[in-house]
Amino acid sequence: MRFTTILTLFVCLSMGCGEGTSTPPTDQAPKPKLKNRGGLPDRTDAECRAESICKRSGRCSADRRLCVAKSKKDCQASTECEKNGACSPLDGFCEAVTDADCKGSKKCKIEGKCTARDKMCVATKAKDCQASFGCRKIGECSIGKERCVLSTDADCRASEFCSEKGQCFFLNGKCQANDDADCKASTECRTQGLCTVRLNQCRAVTDEDCAKADTCTKNRLCFARMGRCSNRRR
Repeated sequence: MRFTTILTLFVCLSMGCGEGTSTPPTDQAPKPKLKNRGGLPDRTDAECRAESICKRSGRCSADRRLCVAKSKKDCQASTECEKNGACSPLDGFCEAVTDADCKGSKKCKIEGKCTARDKMCVATKAKDCQASFGCRKIGECSIGKERCVLSTDADCRASEFCSEKGQCFFLNGKCQANDDADCKASTECRTQGLCTVRLNQCRAVTDEDCAKADTCTKNRLCFARMGRCSNRRR
């Protein structure tokens, strides 16, 4: 009898007699469904439009987790269109696809890069180089390998190097002074007395150079000293 009672107690302790069958809790919230392999929800157009990449690169449309360029209008409104001619949507990005894309950009106006080639704006025409800011400012007026370059006396004469500094000759790869007449016709002769060629630059060599310059009447720098106008004689 005692053995039977002990056996029954052992079986009840092992199998949980009188406690019922245990079940897993049912009040847990279901796990959210994943929308992609990364486990993150897809982007929305509104989210893309709020990001800097929309204004900068025209990537204003959502494509799963990415912001991509789909609209010509978005590309044309982007900074990259204004700067680099990347104004047409292509494979999710804004790219320079047509010459028209390039012609409206700063690349064309400043560097003469007005032709679309391999999704970039490049220089292919001398007339584009000659119309550019780079030609007027630093003499990059000739066509090189897909860019405008400085390469001739004519390039120098078309630039501010010549009109402002008297550096009108293409020597050793850059614009330099080689004629007193160019120095005397320059802006810096009139304002600073740099009217005579020395070592391929316009310098103040004589007191006469300085005496005629604005810097003499305005600043009393009327004497040539070490290539500049000074308030002391040599």
